[in-house]
Amino acid sequence: MDKSAIVRYLMDQGFSPSYLGFYYFRDCIYYKLVTGSRTKQLYLIVAADHKTTWKAVEHCIRTLIRNWYIDMGKPPWKTPSNKLLIAQASSRLRLGNTERLCDM
Repeated sequence: MDKSAIVRYLMDQGFSPSYLGFYYFRDCIYYKLVTGSRTKQLYLIVAADHKTTWKAVEHCIRTLIRNWYIDMGKPPWKTPSNKLLIAQASSRLRLGNTERLCDM
């Protein structure tokens, strides 16, 4: 799967590419599909690609997810974890399932 397909999927889900975390999230999903690595390793890979720290990657993705979740009308205190959404999105893309992520 190429990154442009992941971008289309994320935009269809309502994620905004105006956040830096969007690109970190896209790359985490991509590397999850390619390598099957755990979340912490994904952060390290993406951080190296973008010349930043894994903590910055984690924070930016968390901000993206929180804002997306609030935009969906969901309470911010129930925001799903980065790990959960990376796993859900990569699994759904692998299986060709375009079901909305907020229906969790």
